[in-house]
Amino acid sequence: RYHVTSSRCAFGVDIAAAPCADPACALCSILAHGFRLDRAGAGPNSGNRATLRYGRGIYVSATSGKSNDYARETERLARGGRERWRCVLVCSVAAGRAYKTTEPELPDIESRAPPGYDSVVGEVGPHLNYDELVVYSEAAIIPEFVVIYTLPA
Repeated sequence: RYHVTSSRCAFGVDIAAAPCADPACALCSILAHGFRLDRAGAGPNSGNRATLRYGRGIYVSATSGKSNDYARETERLARGGRERWRCVLVCSVAAGRAYKTTEPELPDIESRAPPGYDSVVGEVGPHLNYDELVVYSEAAIIPEFVVIYTLPA
């Protein structure tokens, strides 16, 4: 599953750069300490109403294009503004018992799945073009790969 994140340092862009210790660098913080629920929805997309449509959890998608859409707000300009760098994590996720929905949001959910469930799956339908999976436990998701890619400016 794909999870977009931001980076404030050169790690992943400069082959010689090591991960940084800046707590504001989401990429390096996730790699060093894992995902943190208290940071859910706090990134550059926090103004987007759909960011936490299923509550305060960790959002991933099986569709890389969905993460790319959210990555617009996290990209950095590089090489004199000629390239846009984006960062996506490829993660292993333990969904447990998943509550499936095509609803645009679940207003009664704050920071947990509905009773009897471990996660929420937003399925493709009238309100979602791509799937999304939300887990509410930091132990349910592990970053496995970092993908840094460029787009023309």
